[in-house]
Amino acid sequence: MRIGFMGTSVFAVPALKKLLEAQEHEVVYILTQPDRPKGRGKKIQFPPIKETAQAYGREVLQPLRIRDSETVAMLTALPVDVIVVASYGQIIPQPILAYPRYGCVNIHGSLLPEYRGAAPIQRAIMDGKTQTGVTIMYMDVGLDTGDMILRTTMNIGEDENHGELESRMAELGAEELFKVLCLIEQNQAPRIPQNEEEATYAARLDRSEEKICWEDSAEKIHCQIRALAPEPGAYTLWEGKRLKLLASHLLTKEGDGVPGKVLALTTQGFAVQTGCGILEIQTIQKEGKNRIPAPHFTRGVKNWTGTVLGI
Repeated sequence: MRIGFMGTSVFAVPALKKLLEAQEHEVVYILTQPDRPKGRGKKIQFPPIKETAQAYGREVLQPLRIRDSETVAMLTALPVDVIVVASYGQIIPQPILAYPRYGCVNIHGSLLPEYRGAAPIQRAIMDGKTQTGVTIMYMDVGLDTGDMILRTTMNIGEDENHGELESRMAELGAEELFKVLCLIEQNQAPRIPQNEEEATYAARLDRSEEKICWEDSAEKIHCQIRALAPEPGAYTLWEGKRLKLLASHLLTKEGDGVPGKVLALTTQGFAVQTGCGILEIQTIQKEGKNRIPAPHFTRGVKNWTGTVLGI
């Protein structure tokens, strides 16, 4: 089939690679978001999909707004059988959704109708879910509301962070995409309506959610740290500066004491009292510094045990 591809983040990379390497399909065009400034130096960076496309010798389309009439006219003039979308980042207008022979399909990082929206993987981790999955669906004008074609479940590791889960999920989505494309080509792809009563929304993460409240339970903080790692990172205050906590392990779910107090050093880092339970911190990052294993950090700090974080 002739395929149009729309994607931006690392979540979309495995699917694009698999399509570009496949013999049975032709990728007619690759569309991604514009280049953006990033980091302290505001250096312009390419989206991961652009980097991937260039590695395969392919050019990309980078319209500022996909809804602009010029962009719509350009894309609808490029004949494709189906458009594959994965973590593109803009709402696709109806004229583009309607013009491919088999419509548009989206690889979504949740078991729809749960976690519709921009941050399904982070929200599932933050909510303490132990299972999630990938849904491939037909797209409509709603936000992740289209009929489902295929859903595949996967477990979430107890210490697995967002980056690790996203990587596994992206690979799974790429594999499942080819099953779906085969079904579509054979006119055997099902259309399974979503149950609106079960729908939940995964809102984009807010900067206010990055700060750790040590009065929360160890379980909740552990999920927060995992959901925000490797980027942007959950943080606490220490000596008036931000200290990012990027990996943790739940030691106990019960027991109270002074929230934020460092109780002891461990082989993997250090143990911190929370509002309920004890959490082991394993990876940290000081302001303006690289991330390091927590034991490397504690060797350079005097009287770390007994320190109260968050003050």
